[in-house]
Parts: sequence; structure tokens; C-alpha cells
Amino acid sequence: MESLPLEQDIDISELDRAEIITKVVELTRKNYCIPQAGEKAALELEHLQSSGEFTTATTLKAFANKLTSVLRKTDIHFSIRLKSEAVPEPPTYDNSGSYKLSDDEIKIITEQLAFENHGIKTAEILIGRVGYLKWDKIMDAEIPGVIDHVVDSLNYLSDCFALIVDLRDCGGGHGETADVLYDALFQLETHVNDFYFRPQNETTKRFVGKSDRFPGLKRKWFGKPVFILTSKKTFSCGEEIAYTLQTFGKAKTIGSRTGAGAHPGQLFWIHPHMWLFISTGINYNTITKTDWEPNGVEPDIPIQDPDHALLVGHKLALEYVVAEKLKTSSEEYIGKVRFEYEKKIEELEIEIQQALQSKQSKWVKTVTTKKTNAKKIVDGFENQVTSTVIKTIYTST
Repeated sequence: MESLPLEQDIDISELDRAEIITKVVELTRKNYCIPQAGEKAALELEHLQSSGEFTTATTLKAFANKLTSVLRKTDIHFSIRLKSEAVPEPPTYDNSGSYKLSDDEIKIITEQLAFENHGIKTAEILIGRVGYLKWDKIMDAEIPGVIDHVVDSLNYLSDCFALIVDLRDCGGGHGETADVLYDALFQLETHVNDFYFRPQNETTKRFVGKSDRFPGLKRKWFGKPVFILTSKKTFSCGEEIAYTLQTFGKAKTIGSRTGAGAHPGQLFWIHPHMWLFISTGINYNTITKTDWEPNGVEPDIPIQDPDHALLVGHKLALEYVVAEKLKTSSEEYIGKVRFEYEKKIEELEIEIQQALQSKQSKWVKTVTTKKTNAKKIVDGFENQVTSTVIKTIYTST
């Protein structure tokens, strides 16, 4: 559910605070994905309530902020969300235990998403026929137009030689929508995750790479280089994309360590204007047998300032294109294209070095005289980390 923000703050009584905390404690004990940690968080809330810790939080916003700060000591997914439109009674939930959107909510969210391009900020083709997708919000697949827009964006880029997916500002979202990207990159149906959900006490196996799930999707990315850009703002479902594609050898990650929020969850009603988000599930990657919490996703190519990750990703993609897609310069046109692309590579390298030099901290520049063999990098793309030379150039001390 997409919460509409509380526009005007509301006073809250001591009795209301006590009732809300009672609900939060009960829901956390019953639903948090790790029972021992949920019990610890519940006990902490009860202790703080009895010691008068919340007495100064006399408005909904202040109280929500205070509760959230306490709960996030256990899991940074925890949050209290405020909604301007009052919901007097607990709403309807579907069979999975998730909140069921009303028709009015779907209409409002659909209108909002049209202004946000359905969560995709940019889909463009960079020089060298390198596709660039900036995906800031992975929106709910139930919202009309969301899946179609993701499919259309990937289809627009499908004839490119390489793909860069920018998740540096992606705070998370919905796995069903992320499946569009997975189905474009996985040629064979693959079991990638097991999700355990405590409220239902059930484990769901997740398969991607289904050829018929999104009929209009052009699945033309098999074997092509894919780069995922990350930052500490990359969170939850955004991290899941980076982690899954990294562990299955479908992409290289470039940037900084992600925000470390691995546990999926759901919203629970606790007050007419308040909702509690609890991590109710655990994500088990079928290769690592674990997830990325609490450390986040470590990038294959670490960069101190992720703002420069696109420069590095574009440069690596262009090097691949020159090495593999422009193998001959016998034709005049191909020769001109090669010259243009190689010039762009030089420009990107200059921009990268200028960015490094502008930093106050020391940067390691470990460059060997041996040229990187682009052919070997491409051949080993599924399993090998891209060139040690490239990695050390952009790593700081």
C-alpha cells in the first residue's frame, strides 16, 4: 500500500499512545520474521512505555517518529506510516495476509504514478548502444500500467549491446514487478529464492526466467553484459535485484555497499491514521542459503562515491562493445564508429580521474602496463569478477 502523507498533525492522548503500543507489541511478537528478535523488541517497547519514554510525544507525527526509531534498533524495515484519510477499523487482508487496496486507493495511486513515470525515471540509449534504465521505485504490480511500463522500457532498450540498471536511488518495492527484469535476463526457468513468511508459517519458492509470464517482453539480453549501480540508498527490493543477479552471475554491481534491508514485510493497521510495517519474511538465496542482512550487498566494483558509478559502468560497457561488436575496422563506417566510441572511452576515463582527484581522501591508482583482455572478461562474465585492474583503479583507502 502506498501511504498518503498526513498533511496536518493530530494530537494524541496518553490513552491512545498506550493502546497503540499494546497493538505494536502484540503484532511484533506474533509476526516479526525472527521470533527471538521480535520478542526482544516487544520487551523494549513495554519497558520504555512503563518508564514514561513516550510522554513527550503528544502528536501523531512525534509519536510515529519515536516508535520508528525504537523499532529500527531491531530491523531498519520497521516503520510507522501515517495516512491522512482515516480508516476507522482494520481493513480487509487477502489470503497472503497483505493489505488489500480499495478501488479508490488504486485510482489515486494510479494517477500519482503517471506523474512519476511508474517508478522508472529514465530509459535511454547511451553512446555505444548501451541501454540505461534508472529505476527509482519498483511499484506494485497490482496498479494498472506498472507492469506494462516496465516491459515497454526494457523492450525499448532490448537491441542494445549492454545494459546498465541504476538502482542507486531505489528504496525498494515489489518483487512481482522485479520479475520482469529477471525474466528478461534469465534464459532458463531458475529457482532463485525461498521466502519464509512467519504469519502464514509457509515457505514460497520463487522461480524466474519464465518465458510466458510477460507475453510482450522481448527476452533479448541473454549473454549480454549487465551492470547494476548501487549506493547506500539502494534498499530492500532494489538490493534483492542486485544480490540475486550478482550471485547468479547475471550482472556486475558497481557503486557502494547497499542499505542492508533484506526482510520483506507487510503493513498492519494500528490506529485510524497509523500503520505499522513489520518484516514478516526471510529471503533465502538458493546459492548462498542466506540474504544480505545485516551487511548489505557488497559491490563487485566498489567506488567510494557512488555518484560516479555511471561513468564507470558506461566505460566498461563501451570497452566491451569496442572489443566484441566492432571487431573489424575494414569498413569506413565501422572505423568511424570505433573512433567515436574509443574517444568516448577516453573522455569517460578523464572524467573518472578528475572525480577521484577532487576527493579529499587518498585514492589508490593501481594501473599495470598489461592491457586488460576484454575478450577474457566477456567470456568469463557469468562467473568472474571484472578485471583486477579496473577494480583497483576505483577503490579508495
